[in-house]
Order: sequence, then C-alpha cells, then structure tokens
Amino acid sequence: MKIKLTGLAVIVFLIVSCMSVKPSLDKPEGGRQPAEVFEDPKLEQLFLNHWEGKNSSFDDYFSRLVAIFLRAHKYSLDFDAELDRRIKNKKAGEEIEPMTNSVPYKKLYVMKLLTYSIHDKITYIYERLMQQACISKTTAQEKMKAHLMMANMLSAIRKKWANNPEGRLEMVGLFREMQTIRQDVLESYGMSQTTEDEKRNAVFLNKKPEDYYKEFKEAKESINQKATLEAQTADDEFELVYKSVILSTEREPNNVLALMPSSGASGNTSGNDFPKGVWALTYDDGPHATHTPKILEMLKDNGVKATFFWLAKLVKNSSAIVGRAKSNGHELANHSYSHADLARSSTDRQREISDSTKILTAAYGAAPAFFRCPYGSCIFNSSSSGSKEARALIAGNYMIHVLWNVDSNDWKADTPDVIFRRTRDQINNLSRGIILFHDVHERSYLASKRLVEEVLKNKNMVLMSDVVKTK
Repeated sequence: MKIKLTGLAVIVFLIVSCMSVKPSLDKPEGGRQPAEVFEDPKLEQLFLNHWEGKNSSFDDYFSRLVAIFLRAHKYSLDFDAELDRRIKNKKAGEEIEPMTNSVPYKKLYVMKLLTYSIHDKITYIYERLMQQACISKTTAQEKMKAHLMMANMLSAIRKKWANNPEGRLEMVGLFREMQTIRQDVLESYGMSQTTEDEKRNAVFLNKKPEDYYKEFKEAKESINQKATLEAQTADDEFELVYKSVILSTEREPNNVLALMPSSGASGNTSGNDFPKGVWALTYDDGPHATHTPKILEMLKDNGVKATFFWLAKLVKNSSAIVGRAKSNGHELANHSYSHADLARSSTDRQREISDSTKILTAAYGAAPAFFRCPYGSCIFNSSSSGSKEARALIAGNYMIHVLWNVDSNDWKADTPDVIFRRTRDQINNLSRGIILFHDVHERSYLASKRLVEEVLKNKNMVLMSDVVKTK
C-alpha cells in the first residue's frame, strides 16, 4: 500500500516536529548551536520577500533547478564526447590535454555555480522558516505561517518529483539536504525527531539510491532529448556567468618543489606540475555524517590515502570523523568556513579564510597547509578583486591553493557508473594529477569506491604534503 502525504499531513508533521519534549530556546546552552542566519544580506532579503508575501510561490525555484539540471546534463554529454575525441586522436605514448581547459567543462562549471546558487536560496529559506517555527519569541500565528510555507515548499518539490526521473534524481539530493538542516535546527533547540517523523520522511525517500539510479538510466534517451532541447533555449543568466569565467590553472608542468604560499602562480597547483606517475585523491565539502565514514572505511580497506578539504562550520561538530581521518593517515585541509564563493564581492573573506583556518587548526591539531577555494573561484575568476583578496589571505595564512586537473563532476546528479567511467578515462589518459570528488554524495562514494578498487590502488597515490613540500 502506497502512503500519500497530503498538504495537511505535512503541516501536522512540521508542527509536531517543533513541539518536542524539550521546550524551544532562543539560545540553547551547550551542545549544537542554533543554525547560523543573516550570513548573506541578499539571501536574507529573499527570505523576507517570501515572509512578507512579496513572493509567495516556490515553484519557480524548482522549475529552474530542473532546467539547470537538464542543461548541465547536455554539457556533461558534450564533455564525455570531447573526452572520447581527445583519447581517440592522441598519439601513442602521449597523454591528452586535461579536460579542465575544454569548452564543455567551462559550460559545466557555470552550471555548477548556478545549481549551487539555487540550492543556497532554497535551503536558506527553509532554514529560516524552521527557525521561525521553533524559536519561542515567535507568535503562534507566525509559527503556523512558517509551517504553511514549509508545506508549500515540500509540495513544490513533490510536483517536480512525481513523474520525472530527471526531477527525482535532482530533488532527492536537495530534499536530503533540507532534512539535514531540519534535524540540525531541531537539535539546536533541544528537540529531536520522533519515530512518526521518520516514517513520514520515508514517504519522500522511499527508494534506495540504486533504485533512483536505475530509473534515471532507464529514462536515458528521454532525458538526453529534454537536455538537448533545454540547451538550445536562451538563458541570459548562463551567458552572463559564462562571460565572467576564465579557466586557467596558472601553472604548466614544471618543478612542483617551486611552490610556496603566494598570491601568484607559485602559490597554486593543479596537479599538472606533479612528477610523472604521481596522483592525489581529494574530497571536498565534508565532513558528512553518513558518507564520509563510508569513504574512510573504503580507503582503509584499499590502502589508499586521500586529502580532505573540509568546511570549518561542519568540522566544529564532527570531532569523531576528524579523529578517524587523522588516525587513518589522511591529510586534512581547508575548504573555507561555509563554502561561500570567495570571488563574490559580498563574501566575508576574513571569516571564510582566516577564521576558518583558526577553527580547523584547533580541530586538526595542526594548521592546514593547503586551501581550496569553493568552486575554484579564486582561480577561475582570478581577475576579480575578490579573488585577488582571497589569494592574498590564503598566502597570508601560509597555505598553498590546490586546484585539480581531473574532475569527476560528481556534483551533478548522475549515476555512479557514469561518474566512474568519466573519471577513469581522464586518469588513464593523463600521466599525473589531482582528482576531485566530494564526500557529501552517495553517488560520489559509490563512484570513487569503484575507482579506488579498480584503478587507483595500483597507482602511486600521495597526500598533498608528500609531493608539495611547504616547509
């Protein structure tokens, strides 16, 4: 028997969630702190527009998200086709030119920026609504208003989820992210989910990840056709961002030992300058409570070490995972405080770089020697004043910036086997480099597991500090 979660059931579900055993507190004592808000004035204004009724619909966000996904899917097909062309045309004994300098990659990169932008809007609004529903200073009427708005958000997700494989695969990740936010907010106010809450959650997440991947694979031809049509439509936002991005790794193959903390070329490596046959596996965006431990276990089983670029705001509450990664011999690096775009003029770069370094130094037991800008923005948007300030702060905190020359593109909702093949083919046709994955997705764990087992454990795998001597 299938269970349907009606709009009323969603509202009741959300109301019960914020009426747990413990009373809500505006400033909880001990444990997890309340979710941070007001970090971005533009996002806060966006929330206020919804709260004040100036923008009452959430459908546009999810429609835009699916449209972005489809365009990104077309560019990923173009990326794979260009990769195949480069492999086919290379001469015996040569290697291909890294895909990170290709036109399809630049287009994919822009879609990544647009995807995260929509995610940020949705999750920020949802987090603020959760807080409005749970803090004690809001009135009963305001709490009900917050619950109704959250119900409308979930309803909009279900509309995109219903009969569209491309919608489901994209939305399942977003919904999981929203549920993590929800749980964090509840915990920050001394509350917890009940068994009934979890059962209702399962209505949305009623399949195993492999079932979604199978469904997506079976609808491949239909999705490819929709993606091709979407990519043919005009998209002013895409064109604007595309013009601002300049793909550059700053360094050609040379002596990696010349690297040093610097805001110039000597302060950045993409892996193109590694000794021949040397590879570094890296993961961004964690630590994640579910996926990071599985990745750590997988790496241990295969005797492979990796460098993890983690967010300070997540590390603060992940001491067990940090300890496990350290004891397993992995390298821990800095990926900023909150994953903000460091090239953006409104970003608090002092907090994202300098403050995050202090937090991570305390958590890691040693200062991180390496930094990776979210989205690689302080390299790919290197001409902006924000990027230049970011690079100066990174060098000022005695860190070297780390880019990549093999991108799994696992940020995009796709099947693990596609991500695996794409990454494997890049590695097998290059002679050295830095591989980019993310430890916050199920698909990333599955794809990188297969890659480690079939390809990487037979290669010369190093930590960043093994090949880049910073002292």
